[in-house]
Amino acid sequence: MDGPSIEPPAGRAAATGVIMISGHGTIETAVRATKLGAFDFIEKPLSLEKIIVLVRNAVQQRAWRKKISCCAPSWAIAIR
Repeated sequence: MDGPSIEPPAGRAAATGVIMISGHGTIETAVRATKLGAFDFIEKPLSLEKIIVLVRNAVQQRAWRKKISCCAPSWAIAIR
């Protein structure tokens, strides 16, 4: 999949965190991916340490959002 074919996940997959990985990405592709819901965008060559940090941060952010959504007023949930 290349930059022009990036599409947001639908259905059940929409709740899944996405880390976009590209071998030849551009800043425009990274911005587009994050606007479509990607947690982050990294380029090859991959670093195992960076992947571990990104996955850990994505999981932690999801847990925080879950906690906040149960306790926050309805107007605050819409804030991203």
